[in-house]
Amino acid sequence: MARARIDFDHQVDSLAADIRSLLFEEWDPARVNRNDYMVGHYDDHIPTIYKLIVFGRPVEEIYAQLNFVEKGDLRLDPRKEVNRQIAEKLYNLGVGRRGSGMARLLPKGSVLPAFA
Repeated sequence: MARARIDFDHQVDSLAADIRSLLFEEWDPARVNRNDYMVGHYDDHIPTIYKLIVFGRPVEEIYAQLNFVEKGDLRLDPRKEVNRQIAEKLYNLGVGRRGSGMARLLPKGSVLPAFA
């Protein structure tokens, strides 16, 4: 079963586009960013990171998510220093955007998820 991809050919808010760019251009644990056709390689991870950012979760949670993706999904040893730097950059993308765009992420009447 193929994973759903975010269709960036259609209008996407700027935060999701900024996350996509940062993951592909700077994080890139699979080292695919030399190939422009692979620009969507990390799209599956954007929704989770997006939610962490707009809910104002701490850098530690974004950092933990990046480590989880590298170890669990990509089967790589997490690059902790790189992941810390990228987590801080991702967190800073949310400055001034906290709480924006959540209405379209969650179905009407949804309860916000609890974070540990």
